[in-house]
Amino acid sequence: MCLKLQQLRRTLLSSYRILLKYKAAKYGLRKAITEAKTQYREKLDSFYSTADAGRIWQGLQHITDYTTTTGTTISPSDILPDDLNTFYACFETSSDNTERRHTHIGTSQPPFFLPIVSSAVVQKALRKINTCKAAGPDNIPWQALRVCATELADVLTSTFNLSLSQSTVPICFKTTTIVPLPKKSSCNLP
Repeated sequence: MCLKLQQLRRTLLSSYRILLKYKAAKYGLRKAITEAKTQYREKLDSFYSTADAGRIWQGLQHITDYTTTTGTTISPSDILPDDLNTFYACFETSSDNTERRHTHIGTSQPPFFLPIVSSAVVQKALRKINTCKAAGPDNIPWQALRVCATELADVLTSTFNLSLSQSTVPICFKTTTIVPLPKKSSCNLP
């Protein structure tokens, strides 16, 4: 039906100069569009004319153009981790390798590198803290962290490195305290 409508539209456009041929083509196109709409309406009505839930769902899927896709599963491969390691290793430079610790897990496992956080990196991060923000869940103001960056850097560095070596995040880093703040009302109640 769509091809027929396209052909009639092309005929209409090509016959624009000749008025009688143009009017006939325009009438034919309008009639074909009306017939196509009628057929489509009847098709949709057939989905909803019965009390069958399956047909109703088919109608909804037809209207929304919903198609069920068969999920493609990726078969697990033994070489996938090696491929990923090779891919990401090409982005590391030799200077990065000097800052990493080489650790073996068992004898059959390939070696992996644990990142080591240096005290200078932690101190730099503490000095970059925005002091205009509110205090954290432990109510330590950001200004204090920024001022005491040199003293806190060693303590936090050992905590970060221990967390990385154990592959766990300390519970105190996971907990948060949510304090609801009331909205300011526009009118003052007595």
